[in-house]
Amino acid sequence: MPVSAPVDYPSDVAPELAEIANRATARLPTKRFATALDLRFALAAFARRADSRRLEEDAQRRLTALEELLDKRREGAPIDAAITHRVGIEARHSFQQALEIWPDNQEARAGRERALVLLFHAQVARENRDEAAALLDEMMAPAEELEASLRRLDETLRRRAQKLRDLEALSRETTVTAFARRRRIAA
Repeated sequence: MPVSAPVDYPSDVAPELAEIANRATARLPTKRFATALDLRFALAAFARRADSRRLEEDAQRRLTALEELLDKRREGAPIDAAITHRVGIEARHSFQQALEIWPDNQEARAGRERALVLLFHAQVARENRDEAAALLDEMMAPAEELEASLRRLDETLRRRAQKLRDLEALSRETTVTAFARRRRIAA
């Protein structure tokens, strides 16, 4: 009995779905799914992965938009920080949803990490230390460069706080000295 070759589906049919269809219609019973339930599980898994991919593709578009916004800001264009934050959060959330549906979606995992890195840099630029640290904690394996960036921000904020304390002390001293001088003049 001649065995027919698998069907070559058009390019708009997902390769994974084509593989399922070819397996389901294989001429040799040993090449087919053992049960209709096995076929159902294969189709359900494909549908979940397809949903995950759609979310990941949407998130990739948002990530590209975020990168473009941040590039414009680096070039000196005035960009609303709230817009960049919203776009970044939407990208991160979409990647996370894609991963919840299909935890092995490597493109979503990589995109989520990229979104976290971009959001981290935006928060460091805004000197929002706590948000930057929270984003760093969310990363799978943050680069040493990012940890160093957070340490530099900590040092900048520490120096700024010390300057502020010094100025406040100087202001108090100046006020007390001026008040004492006025009392001497008045007396």
